[in-house]
Amino acid sequence: MSRREEDYLMPAKAKTRHVVFEPSTLENIDYAMYEWVNNNMGIFVTTNTGWEKVPVIWASAERAYQLKNNKDLRDKDETLILPLITIDRTSVAKNANDKGAYWGNVPPIKGYEPQGGSIEIARQINSPKSQNYKNAYMKRTVGQETFPGPKDRTVYQVATMPQPAYITINYEISIKTEYQQQMNQIAQPFLYLGAGVHAFTMARNGHRYESFLEPNFGVQNNVANMAEDARVFESKVNIRVLGYIWGAGKNRNTPKIAVRETAAVFKFTAETSMDAGSLARVESALKFPSAGGAGLFASPDSISYGAGAGAGDDLGDHQADQNLALRGYWISNDGDDEGIRIDNDGNIGINVSSPEADLDVGGTLRASGTIFSRRVVTTDYTITDEDHIVGVNTSGGPITLTLPPAATTLAGQIYVIKDEGGAASTHSITILVGSPGETIDGIASVIIGTSYGGVSLYCDGSTKWFVY
Repeated sequence: MSRREEDYLMPAKAKTRHVVFEPSTLENIDYAMYEWVNNNMGIFVTTNTGWEKVPVIWASAERAYQLKNNKDLRDKDETLILPLITIDRTSVAKNANDKGAYWGNVPPIKGYEPQGGSIEIARQINSPKSQNYKNAYMKRTVGQETFPGPKDRTVYQVATMPQPAYITINYEISIKTEYQQQMNQIAQPFLYLGAGVHAFTMARNGHRYESFLEPNFGVQNNVANMAEDARVFESKVNIRVLGYIWGAGKNRNTPKIAVRETAAVFKFTAETSMDAGSLARVESALKFPSAGGAGLFASPDSISYGAGAGAGDDLGDHQADQNLALRGYWISNDGDDEGIRIDNDGNIGINVSSPEADLDVGGTLRASGTIFSRRVVTTDYTITDEDHIVGVNTSGGPITLTLPPAATTLAGQIYVIKDEGGAASTHSITILVGSPGETIDGIASVIIGTSYGGVSLYCDGSTKWFVY
């Protein structure tokens, strides 16, 4: 079978196995020790009632807790019922010489970022993203998304864990019985553990810990004491565990397992130089050809791409990262001299080639809302072309309003002047023209002398204002 034929075949469906993988913690090691003694060893002894399992308790549990949750461990006088095995963690040490598999520091991926994670433990192909990258590449190169192509554009989901810290933990197992026979039955499994070696492993939540049984068994009893105390045989077994922990437990500020996606392709920018001939060819390709010709831009007054005039490119949802320079051209629907034009002063013209205002409309203006500008004055004021409605309050005294020069005002400009304070009958409002020779209905000024009186004016754009 050729390589080309293999590319067309669907790969066999891989079987994914999901594994529950919890961090290794001090508590997990303690539980592993308890379960190893209680379950793996599973020690039984001969009692007055038969062959029974020896209870195992964690020595750190408080007396009140034991009385409430393990009532069978004590008699009516609250004395422990023997035989009994207790476990106590006596010490924890972090030795610089015990580094496990990682003798050097493995920093988190991408530095000390919040996500963390140093050591890769699993990876899985992200099929949708891998397919998208490959389809896009083949679309650019051969024009067909599903065309067979390279297999080096695979995106993986990678799971990483923090670097573990290796520690040594010592446990003391205390065995207490009332009879020598029971002590023999309990001690013998520990003495025989590992046969010729003193090492064994214990496990919990997917973690395995190497453990060592110390050779000396401490034995003590009060048999020789003829006092009235209860007879007790006691032996101590010491176990050293080479454990490891990773993460800060519930105090961590990073995930238990960090999951990242790999890059599909690494790309590096490269610099190059161009000779005079190459530069001339580039400049020639970027020039505007005549209408109907082939090139980057089909006509000098429209932005398009194709083999001739009218073959436009859909600009899509591109976002500009700098100002758009029209260079004297229009924003038009069909490329003609119409639509929106912006001059060098920032004036916007709609169907106006030389706008004379911030917004100059060459046609009918229609608004779905209300267009207005209102200003309230309490002192003398010169009206500007940005005003429309001027409300006047003369309660503090007479007020004079001065119109802008008619020659610099657009023809049809309208001002509405109103006595909003209702005091014009006492303190009048005087309206003056802005330049000598101008008139308002043939006179140089108009006076509002009635309470709540008003006047509306419009300009001819030359020398005259009219009341309407």
